[in-house]
Amino acid sequence: MRKILSISMSLFMFIVILMPAMAQAKNNTVDGHEKVLINVNNKKVNINISKENKQKLSKKELTTLAEQASEVSENNEIDIFVHNVGLKQKEKINKEKEFNKKNQQDSITPMGIGYTDGVTAFRYTNLDRAAAAKFIVSVAQGSTKQFTSSTQVSYKFSSSVSGNAPSGVTGTVAAELTGTYTYTSQLTYNGPTIGSAYISFNYYVTPFYDDGTWTGYRDWWLGGTDWYSGNFSEYSHYTEWSMGIK
Repeated sequence: MRKILSISMSLFMFIVILMPAMAQAKNNTVDGHEKVLINVNNKKVNINISKENKQKLSKKELTTLAEQASEVSENNEIDIFVHNVGLKQKEKINKEKEFNKKNQQDSITPMGIGYTDGVTAFRYTNLDRAAAAKFIVSVAQGSTKQFTSSTQVSYKFSSSVSGNAPSGVTGTVAAELTGTYTYTSQLTYNGPTIGSAYISFNYYVTPFYDDGTWTGYRDWWLGGTDWYSGNFSEYSHYTEWSMGIK
């Protein structure tokens, strides 16, 4: 009997000792989100993010969101929440892509001289580069913002091509990119709950791009080839996030 009481007492003491540690681990999540601490620009940025969204974003992307938050907040400690990560338009399996004169386009000059424009190579040099965050809406504590289909916030995220080349050549390059993506905000955005530490939530959307270089050409039907090269910026995906305002 004494042995059973001794075991019971030991088990009780173990649970009592373990409880503070369990409580401390629980504080690492907020509303089911993991908390990632990133120090940027002499500020502490706490990123609250679900496990699913965390798997979609690299450390580079999370750091970029922290930097953007630090630039629009005067506080030394900032809390942001990642809500939605858009589907990547393309998976960049290889950073370099070679073509055998792809996207050919035949044309004839006003003088009747024929030629063919095309592209032969793409080389991705900088993946997941963030552009400036776009503001969506601010929602006060205890409030809800309702958009309709006609009042939703909308932004266009476009791929681009640059280089000293004829428009026919850059056109064949652009045809290989994802083009323009139209982002449309959600219909409902909630503010902090009554009694929260935040007086409002400011919502943003950050577009990400993949940058690189391209090689194209113009084949003259009468003989000879002109080669061109330049840069491109291809829209990849977006991340929707909010910042708690205190």
